[in-house]
Order: sequence, then structure tokens, then C-alpha cells
Amino acid sequence: NVYKVTFIDAEGSVTVEVRHGEAAEAPAGRAPAGKRFDAWDTDTSRVVSDMTVHATYITVHTVRFVDHDGTVIDTQIVDEGTDATAPAAPTRTGYTFASWDKGFTAVGTAIPGTALYTINTYTVTFLDADGSVLRSLTVEYGGSATAPDLTVPEGKLFKEWQTGDGTVVSDFSFVSADITVKAVYVRAVTVVFYAMDGTTELARFVIPEGTGVAVPPAIPAVDGYRVVGWSADFENVTDDLSVVARYVKVWKVTFVDHDGTVLSDALVDEGTAAAAPADPAGKEGHHFTGWDKTFDNITSDLTVTAQYAINTY
Repeated sequence: NVYKVTFIDAEGSVTVEVRHGEAAEAPAGRAPAGKRFDAWDTDTSRVVSDMTVHATYITVHTVRFVDHDGTVIDTQIVDEGTDATAPAAPTRTGYTFASWDKGFTAVGTAIPGTALYTINTYTVTFLDADGSVLRSLTVEYGGSATAPDLTVPEGKLFKEWQTGDGTVVSDFSFVSADITVKAVYVRAVTVVFYAMDGTTELARFVIPEGTGVAVPPAIPAVDGYRVVGWSADFENVTDDLSVVARYVKVWKVTFVDHDGTVLSDALVDEGTAAAAPADPAGKEGHHFTGWDKTFDNITSDLTVTAQYAINTY
């Protein structure tokens, strides 16, 4: 005899024909959403009659392990009543993983488990130059530390905070590690800026030895003089320093035509030569022959007049 064996699952049925006493080969079982195929409810290893076989199912749940920012770390499909397996503990800069916000043993429902963290804390220690502790702070990751007020030794200035290996630290607004810094002092030097007379004080700066004055005072204008600069360099000062404004005397040289018309004028440094304008051609019937004075060594205000000779034809 030949028998019909019908396998019924969530998506329909499949029928196979089998000779008497033979086994029916079961198809792969198809499960509905939220379940997985478990087994067929009837043994089909020896068929002796027409048969209808039904699929059996096990309920499953989705367990997602999610990081603090919503990133999915792992997804697992777990049989109801069994345990999910947590992935390796995630990492987060400045934080320590604490736990998952939900349990995942004997799972009975879909679980979105989110990672929980505790924020790290760090110690920031400020030492004086002699190694004594001025202030020690416990700061959460990303927090700021405030440097203590210092009692600066006489004749010195605070220069910077340094770590044990000499690294300069100037910003404590974002703490991300334990840190110990020591105050560094240097000898103070005074830089005084004077006016042209060498006695009128324009500005005074007290700066750390080996540093400079970034913004000196403006050099005042003096009638009859051109500003040259300062009498000394003040970019790397190693001792008290006096700096005097430097000028050069200038004279006005005016070049005029025969009728008094100004051809050019300029302020010329004392002891230097003036630059003459182009030869004029401003007198009808005459030709230019030169200037009435020399101007190669200016020591006073000077007016230089164009000279002409009458043309002959």
C-alpha cells in the first residue's frame, strides 16, 4: 500500500507518499513570528496508514544589548525561560561599565538591555615649588580644576605649572586623568620704558626672567623728529632693563620753481641728502640749469630754488 503523510506548519502543508512500513521524510518546519520550530508531533519513521502531522513550536524572545548612546552591541534570539549571554563589557571614555539595566536570566519577554556606567573621578594635586601640597581636588571626568592662590616668594614671579617630567600644564578645564603639578617660579626682572629725555617714564613691566614684553608702550611723536624705535631689545630679558625711545632729527627741504611754486617738499633725516624732483620746465623762453643750493647734507630747514638761463635762437 501507498499512504499519504501530510505535514502541517505555520505556512501551510506538505504531503508526501510513502510505501507501507517505510519512513516519511519530514520537511523543515516553518514557524510563526515570535516562535521557532521545535519538532513534529508524530513519529513518521514507519508509516502504516495515511497520517497528518503537526509542527510544534517554542516561544522565543529577542534580547538586545545596547550601549549608552543607543548603539546595538549584540542581538540574541533566546528561547523563553532560558538565559541570554551578555557580551563583553563595553567601554566608554571617562566612565567605567557598571552593569546592564535589566536582567537576562529566564527570559520571558523581549528585552532591550542598556549599559550602565559610573563616571570616573580623578585627583588633581597642586604642589608648591618645595613639594608641599597646596590643593588636592577630586574631579569627575570632563570637570575642571581651579589652581590655588599662590604666595609668590619675594623677587620672583610665578611662571607655570609643570608635571614631574617637565610638561607644562596651563589648562585644567577638562580633567581626564590623575595629575600632579608643581609651581615653577623664576626671578623677576623690571623693564622700564622712557621717553626721549631718558627720564620721563612711559611704562614699567615686571616680567619673569627670560621672557619679554609682548606689547610695549607707543612711542610718542616729537615735533621735528622721526621715530626710530627703542634703544634696546626686550624680547628675552635676563636682568633689569631701561629702554629709551630713539628718534632722528628731521628737516624740511622744499624745492620751488622760479616763481615760488612748490615743486616738492619732504622731511629729510639730518645729515642725509634730499631727493630732488624732476627737472622743471616752467619758465617760458628759458631752460633749467640747476638748483641754487646743495642738498646732500641737510642740517637745517632748506628751500631750494630752480635756476634758469634765457634761451638764444
